[in-house]
Amino acid sequence: PGVIATRAGAMAAAKALYREHGALGVLAHLLESKLIFPEEYELLRGAVTNPSKSIAGAEEIVSALVAGDGEWYRAEDLFELIGLLARVSHQSGRGLKQLKLNGSLAKLPFGSTGRTMARWKTRFFRLEGGGLIYYAREEDSKPKGQLVLAPSTHIRDSAATGRAHCFNLLLRQGGNRTMSLALSAQSGNEKEAWICALARAVHASRAGE
Repeated sequence: PGVIATRAGAMAAAKALYREHGALGVLAHLLESKLIFPEEYELLRGAVTNPSKSIAGAEEIVSALVAGDGEWYRAEDLFELIGLLARVSHQSGRGLKQLKLNGSLAKLPFGSTGRTMARWKTRFFRLEGGGLIYYAREEDSKPKGQLVLAPSTHIRDSAATGRAHCFNLLLRQGGNRTMSLALSAQSGNEKEAWICALARAVHASRAGE
């Protein structure tokens, strides 16, 4: 985790493992894909198979990852998986591991959906310490903006048109007002890596870590 691996679309391989091994096959695929660490695989395996360590709904959360019909895991399913991982990590007395991740993502202006005339712009993003900072260019020292990944943040797939590998950060702005930021990665691999890393920061903030 933290290193973006190159591999073919996740879903076909994950579904094949699920058919043969059930939820444990999906966990094995997540480990192979470097979306979870070996010790996290063991924690999740225990949550799925060991009644004394189980968390209600654990198997359903893992199995939901292969319910989609796309080529890659859905953002909202990965977000729920990391939430499950946060709970089993806390239950075991460990904190949820946090990742630093840098790289280029395309973004729309806040609140845009891709169905308007708003233009995508590529920015260089840094995820560190529960915050997401972005710059106009990698070599810049002054950021264009910074987002705090608060406990109320959610991540889901984006319906933005014209771009592949999109996902939305949903940020609560006070009251019931939610601000949406559409992001697009350069590949499905990168999308999944970013979603998992961002989800770790959000779920850690929920646990007060």
